[in-house]
Amino acid sequence: MQWLFATGSTKARTRLYRIGITNNLTEIQKDFDVYGLLQNGWQSFEKQTEYSAFLATKKKINFPS
Repeated sequence: MQWLFATGSTKARTRLYRIGITNNLTEIQKDFDVYGLLQNGWQSFEKQTEYSAFLATKKKINFPS
């Protein structure tokens, strides 16, 4: 499993990343699980929450037998 980690070089840049994820969340979540970092650890990404970093991983594809 591979992880994509992203954080901005400034709080403003991290905020821009959060806005970009929020604006495209429905499309992103079709293929990826997205998480945000809070002081107490990682949680599933939620709109209107200020995170210090982001993680994404590709969802597993279950093919029918």
